[in-house]
Parts: sequence; C-alpha cells; structure tokens
Amino acid sequence: MIEAPFVWPGSKKAHLDHILPHIPVNTTRFVDAFGGSGVVLLNTPFHRLDVYNDLNSNVHNFFKCLRDPDMKEKLIHQLEMHVHSREQFDEYKVTRFTLPDPVDRAVAWYYSIETSFSRLGRHYGRNMQASFETRRVYERIPLFEQVHLRIRHCYVENKNAFDIIREYDDPKTV
Repeated sequence: MIEAPFVWPGSKKAHLDHILPHIPVNTTRFVDAFGGSGVVLLNTPFHRLDVYNDLNSNVHNFFKCLRDPDMKEKLIHQLEMHVHSREQFDEYKVTRFTLPDPVDRAVAWYYSIETSFSRLGRHYGRNMQASFETRRVYERIPLFEQVHLRIRHCYVENKNAFDIIREYDDPKTV
C-alpha cells in the first residue's frame, strides 16, 4: 500500500479494503473527484487517464508540487531545512493562501497542518512530553518519491467535485 503524503480529515485510508475491490480492473479512466490525501488514487493501478481532484487549493497545490520533479526536490529541501517555531506557524497560517511561489505555498501549508492540533492548520500543536509535531513534518517526506511516481502522469484538478464528475463522465470512467 502507498501511504498518503499527509494525514487529512475524512481520509479513506481505513476504508481502502472496501473501496478498492469495487474499482473494475478493466477501466481506462479513473477520476478521484474527492481526492483529499490521495490515498485511493495512490493505491489503484495506472489507467489511461487518471484524475486527482480536490476543491482545497492548498491540497491541489501540494500534489502539483509533488508531481513535478524539480518542485518536489525543492519542497523536500525546504521542509528538511525548516526551523520549528510557533512564530513560523503563525506566519504560515496567514500567508499559506497567498504566497506566489507554489513550492513556498506548499511548504507553508504542509508545515501548518503537520504542526497543528488535529492537523487542521488552525492552532499550533505541541506536546509537553515529546516533540511529536516537529517529527510529523519529517516522517512522511520519504513517501514523496513514491507518490511522485504514481501521480506524475495524472491530471491534478482543483474544481467542484460535481463539475469534475460532469466533465469526465463517460461509460469507461470510474
């Protein structure tokens, strides 16, 4: 199983054993209209057409960065060189939606969710017994290459799921 590059509320990871058997093996088009962490798409075989979609623009941007080899390497480098602080979290909380560079924006978003309480990016999280939140930033970086290899030929969309369903609707689409 390919792990998702981040934990996301509503993840379908716990339900993969029930979801994957319902995806026909002979289909040529797979559209994940509610992509989230990407765990469903990541664990399906390649199709002639693979589409990942999420309405959250930061989630979309993060996958766009993982898909591109140069952006992925820059993302990894910046995350590995990061200093962990509440001040950094507070800065990213404000700027993660407006940074013009997609990699800087992905770093800010990923840092915000991985160092926050409940991984929602709203409140700085810390544990007074151990530094779990700082480790969370690093623990999934080794997954980025595997995710890149799976999504590098996918369309990465940022639309309303119902629009995506209408746009890609076809008898050969799952």
